[in-house]
Amino acid sequence: MEELMKNLYLFLTEAERGDVLRIHVTETNECYEFSYDEVMDIVFHNRIPERFKKEVLEPLKEHQDVLYRPSDCSTMSISEGTLY
Repeated sequence: MEELMKNLYLFLTEAERGDVLRIHVTETNECYEFSYDEVMDIVFHNRIPERFKKEVLEPLKEHQDVLYRPSDCSTMSISEGTLY
């Protein structure tokens, strides 16, 4: 978790609105994308959003498939997602 937070913070030091952070999880060989707004929420609210915990972190811990559904703040909607 510490490595994740470090990557999120480093992203924000150089990112601009509209940029996307891609994180590769070596253990599972999977990649995840986070919008600039999602990273801001994680870093500045000092918490991992509940939806991210439930949909990504918990399944990863159990070695299950992950349905990643990024949110779009401009439309206030959540995508259908991609199964990893």
